Amino acid sequence: LPPFVRESVLSGEVGVVTFTSSSTVTGFFAGIQPDELPGDILLASIGPETTKALDTAGVPPAIEAEVHTTEGLVDAILSYTKRKKK
Repeated sequence: LPPFVRESVLSGEVGVVTFTSSSTVTGFFAGIQPDELPGDILLASIGPETTKALDTAGVPPAIEAEVHTTEGLVDAILSYTKRKKK
C-alpha cells in the first residue's frame, strides 16, 4: 500500500474504500490494520465473495453491490449515500 494512500485513509481524507475482489482486501489490509480505520469510513464490496473476505478481516462492509460490476458498485454507493441523506 503506497504511503500516501495509508496517510489519506488514516487522516480521514477518504470517505469510502471500494473493494473489487478478495485480493484487494488482502492488499489493503497488508498496509492498514482494521483497528486503525477511522470509525466513519465506509467500506464497499463488489459482491458476496469480496464481502466474505472483508468479514474474515473483521470489517464487514457497509455497502455491497447487487450487480457485481464496477458500475453496480458505484450505483450501490450512490444509493447508500442518498438513503443516508434523507
